[in-house]
Amino acid sequence: VCSQLDDPPAAIAAFCDLAPFGPFPARELVRHPDWLEEIALAAGQTRDARFFAEAIHEGCEGQELEACYRILRHTKRRESLAVFLREIRGGSMRETAAGFADVAEATLAAAVTAVDAARFGGALADSICVLGMGKLGGRELNPSSDVDVIFVCEDRAAEDDALRTQLVELAQGVVDADCRVHGIGNLFIAGSSVFPTDGYANPTLTLVALAVRLSERLADWKKRSR
Repeated sequence: VCSQLDDPPAAIAAFCDLAPFGPFPARELVRHPDWLEEIALAAGQTRDARFFAEAIHEGCEGQELEACYRILRHTKRRESLAVFLREIRGGSMRETAAGFADVAEATLAAAVTAVDAARFGGALADSICVLGMGKLGGRELNPSSDVDVIFVCEDRAAEDDALRTQLVELAQGVVDADCRVHGIGNLFIAGSSVFPTDGYANPTLTLVALAVRLSERLADWKKRSR
């Protein structure tokens, strides 16, 4: 049908260009046909992380956390499709990678801000950092890339015990911060089972970091016990 259209409207042209490129574009466009005009418009513009961040902030302002999550998901998917459309229409690999990185960075920043405001009253604003790893850190994302990040938080236990407790609760699992099983003084775990939530891709870097950290702690404890 698309091939028989001489001069389709911009939204229809966007659908015809995107839909053949896998189940994700086709599924999202069928679910959200109202996105097509915005995707067609965005594909002809240069949008950076600041633009995405402002759009997400405007949508989330005054919303409950769950509603903000929905806005984040929709914005990420819609803008990713626009980046994909620019690539299909001749955009360079560098522009595509930068576009996906900008979408990912803005979404991550907005998610942290939303959770901070809803659960911590803004207390984390100056004490938490999100580090992009792998392709995100190198701004080399493509449509099928995983987004790997590490959350780094300032340790202010001596100054703010309540904040420390809140941060620990975010990652609460069967082990403490030293990978020691709660309530058992000499039982430690080094493996993906210490993750407080299910993982889905590329856990190796985090596992190695946890194992190295645990080995250093155990060596230190052994020295002190002599």
